[in-house]
Amino acid sequence: MLDEKNEITKTRIGGLGSSDAKMVAKIGRNGILGDSDRKRIAIMLGLDEQKQFTSIATEHGNFIENSIFKLLTSKYNNALSNPYTKHDMLSDKYGFDIFNHIDYEVKTNDKLIWFECKATNKNIDDTINDYIHQLQWHTVIGENKASKLGLKFELYIVHYFDVEKEFIFNSDNFEIKLIDIHFEKEIISKGLEIISDEIKKGFEYEKRSELFLSDLPEKWQNEAYEIQQILIRKKYEEQKVEEFKIKLSEIMGKNNIKSIVNDFFSITYVSETLSTKFDSKKLMAEMPEIYEKYTKISPVKQSIRLKIK
Repeated sequence: MLDEKNEITKTRIGGLGSSDAKMVAKIGRNGILGDSDRKRIAIMLGLDEQKQFTSIATEHGNFIENSIFKLLTSKYNNALSNPYTKHDMLSDKYGFDIFNHIDYEVKTNDKLIWFECKATNKNIDDTINDYIHQLQWHTVIGENKASKLGLKFELYIVHYFDVEKEFIFNSDNFEIKLIDIHFEKEIISKGLEIISDEIKKGFEYEKRSELFLSDLPEKWQNEAYEIQQILIRKKYEEQKVEEFKIKLSEIMGKNNIKSIVNDFFSITYVSETLSTKFDSKKLMAEMPEIYEKYTKISPVKQSIRLKIK
């Protein structure tokens, strides 16, 4: 399946796939291209390159996908993994490839059946909601392909409830559900038109060293969104705590109360005072030799800093 994944990466130059559906819908709603959108379009046009990411999480996702594919091939020996499908009519209309790589494809005498595999720590309905635009993208391309083949089309989500991320496949953790949704023609079409118009006008792009969240695998993007919500709640809660401390300090100061205790925490009043701080920058500027003599350099482990804008 590694070769198939490499082929999927190659198709990002020259067109937009199902993983871009959320971006296209966002552009359609906002009416403009954001910085991260412009980078994705630049990758499509060959003006920038796609970063490749591998981790235990992505390897585990591939493991789950492979395990489910083995189960599928035991029932359908003609099942395909990650076939490429291009929507010719939409591609001609917008001037770039509109395509997808469905996880699994099965053809029967009367049906074209597609399966999209998702391993998440949410239930199947919440997972469908998280990936709704991608599923809609699959639907419009799948219906077009099935129509040309004279077949009925069905799209299923294969959901694997994934918490531990162990490389052990548990068949009790997955379920399959038929997807019955319709393509958001107005929003998606508007997004595609905006992208097409930008390219026709002469797309300008300045290559930047920073990475956008949209450059990461979609699963990581969803996890980052969850972290974003946690940080927002944390910031709000910290503000509430600070407001409470300010109000309480006024009451305790006026009433000469030194401390308040309960079963969960203690509150201690600290009266106004002066603090002493060492100005290391001034010492470094005025006495660099002394500063260097008493400066100790020690290794610091790699880390990241999350900051709410």
